[in-house]
Amino acid sequence: MRFKLFLKDVCNVNSLAIIAGNRDFPILVARQARGEGVQTILGIGFSGITSPELSQAVDRMVWMGLGQLGKMKKILKDAGIRELVMAGQIPHRLTLRSLKFDLEGLKFFKAIKEKNARTLLGGLVLELEREGFQFLDSTQFLTQSLVKKGVLTSKKPTQNQYQDLSYGWKVAKVLADLEAGQTVVVKSGVLIALEGLEGTDEAILRGGALAGKGTTVVKVARSRQDMRYDIPVVGLETLQVLQKIKSAVLGLEAGKTLLLDQEEFFERAHKMGLIVVGMVPPPPADP
Repeated sequence: MRFKLFLKDVCNVNSLAIIAGNRDFPILVARQARGEGVQTILGIGFSGITSPELSQAVDRMVWMGLGQLGKMKKILKDAGIRELVMAGQIPHRLTLRSLKFDLEGLKFFKAIKEKNARTLLGGLVLELEREGFQFLDSTQFLTQSLVKKGVLTSKKPTQNQYQDLSYGWKVAKVLADLEAGQTVVVKSGVLIALEGLEGTDEAILRGGALAGKGTTVVKVARSRQDMRYDIPVVGLETLQVLQKIKSAVLGLEAGKTLLLDQEEFFERAHKMGLIVVGMVPPPPADP
């Protein structure tokens, strides 16, 4: 209760707009924001990406297509909402498809030369902040879901698995800072798969197909992660993928990764024998 009162006093958010990507992250943000006293919540969803269930957790739901920046600005201005939060992933591969732009969206998209999460989402933040809107951290209402430091399961890594975690951390950090991806798959000191345009789950599946069971998966944030967008998120969907390939270890950057549905997540992880480690720099040493 003390935590909730503190958060409300600091935020002082009465109305909030959620720019929603995929899966359950936006829904959890909406529910928690409501519980923290936010009175009016607007959901902005993208057809084919955002879960329709978000409409049940917000006061009003507006649907639009990717590339309609002018429409987004008008929606926000008409609603009179200034505080915004981004929640949920918008798959980067969609930028390769034919998007339906409005004039402002087309101008914005063409002005960005290197189109990655940092430039596209960071550019959107800057564009809307110039219009007087304020973005909150994506973790603003889910700080309790941030990964903690240390071994988070009863089962601990072996010496070889610690070495794979350390190696995976080093490679994943370089990968993330290159804006290429956030996840790598390692086994027995061999780098198996790097996340690219396909996304985390597909990269894990590819790693499992190549290396078989017993892989170590590491997911990190950028060295200079902007917590307003593109936060690493892991949930039950990714756990199902790890179970499918019989992965042995999951390493997540502590303090910068959201782990959703933690009670059920760890219950399932225990049953499948998955080791989960919250990692911080420097990478973990051998025990």
